[in-house]
Amino acid sequence: MSDLFIPQFIFVKKNFLLVIALFVSITHLYGQTDPFITQVTIPFGNQEGHIRYPELNDVGDMDIDEDGNIFIADWVDSSIKKFNSQGKYLGKLKQKGVQLLDVVCYDRKLYSFDMAHKNNDLYIFSTDSLRLIEKKKHIFSGYLPSVTSSSFHRKMIFKQFRPFESSAKYHIVDLSSGEIVLNLKSPFDAIQLSDKEREFLKSHATGHTPTQYLGKVNRWLLFQGGIGDPDYRIAFFKVCSNEHKMLQAKLKVSDLGNVTYGAPQNHWRFKKNRWLYFLGYRDDMILISKIDLKKLFPEVYEDNK
Repeated sequence: MSDLFIPQFIFVKKNFLLVIALFVSITHLYGQTDPFITQVTIPFGNQEGHIRYPELNDVGDMDIDEDGNIFIADWVDSSIKKFNSQGKYLGKLKQKGVQLLDVVCYDRKLYSFDMAHKNNDLYIFSTDSLRLIEKKKHIFSGYLPSVTSSSFHRKMIFKQFRPFESSAKYHIVDLSSGEIVLNLKSPFDAIQLSDKEREFLKSHATGHTPTQYLGKVNRWLLFQGGIGDPDYRIAFFKVCSNEHKMLQAKLKVSDLGNVTYGAPQNHWRFKKNRWLYFLGYRDDMILISKIDLKKLFPEVYEDNK
């Protein structure tokens, strides 16, 4: 009996181990997002605390405050809704003395906004101009001078302008000429990109090369590139007089969720010199992804000379 039992036991044990190994492999391939990404979900719908699903099958802009609260533009009712870091609805953002319809697009749908780091001033962007609300007054509208004449790039560059960072460098990107422009003032200083670097940042979905400056860590500049297939691209460029270096990463669309038109410029926010947030959507929910860049790009954070 014992001689017959031992081989059977070994056979069962080997099959059990094979099943476990197969399960681990499947979990690795089709499981949750990478360990440096955490996510919360916010539902689409018409209930209180939901984001209304617009006709364009896309959601508006978002921002994150210093406490991790999430603000999302609702195109349908032209409001900005506030959620905590776990995705719990906290109500609509109230700006006394300011009517949101005065600062949204001509079609009365909220396009994009930024919250300043100081005083929680509200910055509203439209498709045609920047309208800045500060201390309950409409104080600024207009275009910035552009390094290119195309209206697409003019709007793109204008979107990247942050009035509360007006003294800082590293604001403008013009990939149509293959340059990263390092100063708002003329004459422009620029980094000339290689063909390989431009190709990495190019949007394969649209054929354009949109990108956006997101922030700076030590001597490294962080940029978001276009959407590829099946990934989003982000890159750090090292800026110093005798060295030009790029570190890059691809983030899966299947992990972060989709955006419309293949150009997710309005869906990224870089906070506290470490956390990169992304707004995407999947089926009937919004995904807010929090990406730990210190884990993703350790070289950038170790280079503090």
